[in-house]
Amino acid sequence: MIITSSRKPSKRSRTLCKYLAYFFNTEYINRGKAGIEDLIDVASDNIVLSIGDRHGNPGSLVLYYKTDASRLSIYFKLLDLPRTKYSTSKMMDPVIVGKTELAQKLSVFTALHKKEEADNNKNIIHSYKILKVTEKKLLFFDNKSIIFNFEIISYRVMDGELSE
Repeated sequence: MIITSSRKPSKRSRTLCKYLAYFFNTEYINRGKAGIEDLIDVASDNIVLSIGDRHGNPGSLVLYYKTDASRLSIYFKLLDLPRTKYSTSKMMDPVIVGKTELAQKLSVFTALHKKEEADNNKNIIHSYKILKVTEKKLLFFDNKSIIFNFEIISYRVMDGELSE
């Protein structure tokens, strides 16, 4: 997976991209004039996660999957962004936790392992980096602490050719 931003991202979007790259154990590439097709070709697993701006703040997350141009778009409001540099062990792979349709779609698009959440949160393994997906939020955990979270506005899955 490669993480990138829109062509002219805000400072907060670039910062969020760097945090997401740490979280997903992948690299952040400054997009510049490159097209999404070019980045998909460079990505070893053919997955590109792009962060877009909305009113000068990060507001959309689009996962492009392989060359068939399938994509998952999530529109969100960023609720928390740490003011200090986020660093974590690159050796831990994140897992997705949640029973929602979006959790399933994220698992498919990112190829991350999905764990079923127990009825009580005590059974969630906190030694992992966790992306917890609820109906209204995406919560990013590392060592039992929330790194940042998104309030989900909407999402959709699209199939077909890429267009910009």
